[in-house]
Amino acid sequence: MGKHHKPTPNDDGAPDGFGDMHARLSRLGVEPDLALALIEGDLGELESQRVRAMLMQDEKLAGLMGRMAQDRAALTSLGAEVRVPRDMRRPIAARIERESLLGMEMAAE
Repeated sequence: MGKHHKPTPNDDGAPDGFGDMHARLSRLGVEPDLALALIEGDLGELESQRVRAMLMQDEKLAGLMGRMAQDRAALTSLGAEVRVPRDMRRPIAARIERESLLGMEMAAE
C-alpha cells in the first residue's frame, strides 16, 4: 500500500494543501475564477502580473498555481492525440455533471 496523507485543518486530504486553496485565495483577495483564468492563460499581461504579485504573498499557493499552469501546458501540448476511451466517457461525464450541480447548489446558498 502507498503512503497515506495525513489531513491537516482546512485540508481535504489532497497533497500540497489543495484542499484549502480557496481559503488561501480568499485571504489574498483573489477570486477562484481569476486564478483559473491565470492558469489557463486567459488574462492579459498586466492582469497576469497583478494576480501573480498577489499570489507571491503565499509561497505555497504560488507554487501550487505554478505547477497547475505547468500541468495544463503539458496536457495542452499533447493535442488531439489523446482520446478518452469509450468505456470511460459516461463515468467522466457523470462526475463532471455531479460536481457542476453541487457547485450550483453551493453558490445558491
